[in-house]
Amino acid sequence: MSYLVLIGEVEVLPELYGAVWVPPAVEEELLHPEGPPEVREQVGSGPEWLKVKSLSEKSTSETSPSGDFLSGTSFQSYPEKPQSLSGT
Repeated sequence: MSYLVLIGEVEVLPELYGAVWVPPAVEEELLHPEGPPEVREQVGSGPEWLKVKSLSEKSTSETSPSGDFLSGTSFQSYPEKPQSLSGT
């Protein structure tokens, strides 16, 4: 997110994901006094699409329609490793 703020493209996040969920530790890092002032200003203004919540506070009512908590995107799972044709 920091780099998107710095290059002026942070609005791509809500366009792509709707809401972006981050844990409090990420918010603290983004607001760190030694961080870029543009980032602190963006995060400090509390954009409507940026949601801060502890991972331990996850509830199904606050997940995305796809069931994902942090980013609102669907993560693909990899298929199980195929067994060797030789049976080893």
